Amino acid sequence: MSRMSGGAKARMIRSALRLARESKGMSVRELATAVSDELAKDPTTRRKSVSASTISAWENDTSQPKQDEIAAWCRALNLVYDPVIYSSADERVPVLLRPVTMRLARTADLLPQDEVDVLADMAERLLAARS
Repeated sequence: MSRMSGGAKARMIRSALRLARESKGMSVRELATAVSDELAKDPTTRRKSVSASTISAWENDTSQPKQDEIAAWCRALNLVYDPVIYSSADERVPVLLRPVTMRLARTADLLPQDEVDVLADMAERLLAARS
């Protein structure tokens, strides 16, 4: 199986963030305001605001956001970006998660396997009931 390049991973993250923005019904301008608000809260970041054209450039791969900007972008969309968590051992692609997903994963890690199986079955039944 071939490995993804760093550029491919970055494009995948930006694509996921664009889809998250679109699924929330946010415009690029609204997201720029939200990302700027998040950047302004972080005393360690040098950039304190972004424009709609910057967000568009990030989404369209004509400009590269820095790690702190990706983190602010994720917080603005209520997602968790953790470059240490990966979707598979082969590809090592960073994943984007909602905070509640992280909580569930941490909880499941503390449970015995039989209880994790019960939790997974419950989740699958809930999803099936929504269909």
